[in-house]
Amino acid sequence: MSRRYLFLGKTPFNQALLLEYLHRLPLEGEVEFHNEYQGEIHSAEPIEAELSALLVDLVADLGLTLSFLYAGSHASFEEDLLPGALRFCPNQVCFPSDVILREIGFGEFSSYGPLVRLFRGVPQELLATVGAYLRAGMDACKAAKLLGLHRNTFNYRLSAFASKTGLDVREYHNALLVELYFGLSGERS
Repeated sequence: MSRRYLFLGKTPFNQALLLEYLHRLPLEGEVEFHNEYQGEIHSAEPIEAELSALLVDLVADLGLTLSFLYAGSHASFEEDLLPGALRFCPNQVCFPSDVILREIGFGEFSSYGPLVRLFRGVPQELLATVGAYLRAGMDACKAAKLLGLHRNTFNYRLSAFASKTGLDVREYHNALLVELYFGLSGERS
């Protein structure tokens, strides 16, 4: 699975110099710049820990204020959250759930609209499947039994949810994001 990390700087950065630092990463992918403030990294493997360590050097050596946001396949959702990542998680590698939780902690809800839009159009049976999975402590066998589904049908629905939303709820941060959606929207399947 390809992973994307969006990044945003508070001030313009020297792309060549930043690229030089980013090439220190064990990157099996590419770096793309959108403008002098923003870009993204594509990686075949997770690089959150390596990015966090690199951020220490970027801040110390270049004096940058920069945030990296893990992005799924729905770029518009994460792009909407990117300014919040810089505001609430400066000089950090964060996930959408981190941004939303910190935002809520400050009494802001600007990410609510993008979060609701992410789940708009997801069939109720898929939301019910994911809801059962979360309530069962991310135990697929237990959740399938709760819903009275064959394990293969249950797994098919989890995969369909991942295809529809770009979120594999078997990964902790994605599960947390869905749980935030359920909690904020009042939707509980």
